Amino acid sequence: LNLLAAGLGALACALLSLLAFELGGRWLRRQGEGDRASAWGGCLAGLVAGLGLGGASTFWSQSLAAKGGIYTLQMALLAATLLLLQRWAAAVEDAPGADALAALRLPSLRGAALLLGLGLANHWETQALVLMVCSFWMVLVLAGRPRRARLAAWAAPLAALVGLGLAGPALYLY
Repeated sequence: LNLLAAGLGALACALLSLLAFELGGRWLRRQGEGDRASAWGGCLAGLVAGLGLGGASTFWSQSLAAKGGIYTLQMALLAATLLLLQRWAAAVEDAPGADALAALRLPSLRGAALLLGLGLANHWETQALVLMVCSFWMVLVLAGRPRRARLAAWAAPLAALVGLGLAGPALYLY
């Protein structure tokens, strides 16, 4: 279990590095920097984020204890969720003609919903806060999209997202 906690801690650092790499590179491209500068900026952001998390004393100590596996798993789930949501937001932004209903059907959003549910099964106290932040982020991303479909057409994609989100807490039924 100690080794599992350490592996989950390393996974959380790697996922956070990847998230910072993508966000840093995307931000620099928006500022008008070239691809080379955005790649270097993304690498620097990823390096700082991964080493910053891995070198934090509390996170380091939790990564070395069996009980800490709860928290390192939660951090890995959080980083993976945010990475998927960032990729979803980027895909929605890169497709200017897509409507909000098409954005709800993207696989990265469904993966994020599943990971949010799994986080609820692991440490619901933290994940309840994360769920609110991610929901607000989704609303912000969808706010600028045209809504061409009727309200009834939204039922299936929203039900799929809720079903995937409930798959994690359904582990308690087992």
